[in-house]
Amino acid sequence: MKNCYTITLLFLSLLSCYQKPTDNFKQDKVFAAVTTYKIPDEVAVIYRSIDAGNTWYAFSNGIQAQATISSFVSRGSKIFAATIYNGVFVSEKGLNIWRPVNEGLPDHIGINSMVSIEKKLIIG
Repeated sequence: MKNCYTITLLFLSLLSCYQKPTDNFKQDKVFAAVTTYKIPDEVAVIYRSIDAGNTWYAFSNGIQAQATISSFVSRGSKIFAATIYNGVFVSEKGLNIWRPVNEGLPDHIGINSMVSIEKKLIIG
């Protein structure tokens, strides 16, 4: 069977119509979520580029290797990553440290989308 993957991209420049980009999330920074099948666990689930996609670096410290990222939301100096069955994670100030923010959510909840409205995160 072939190795298959799905890539979800978040171009922070597209978010500038909703918020002013901060120093930590300038318009040339791009995040990609990779869902892998039949690819070794060493593959990260999120990659980051700080040069508009010319080079990529693993950026998923704290998120399980088997996680499937379903969506990203940027709010201020935070980026939230929703996963299917692993909950929601947040990275702050552009650091490669993701921590779960799942208080009140059922275990192994399937999150397919996420949006930020005012100061609220809405998942579904």
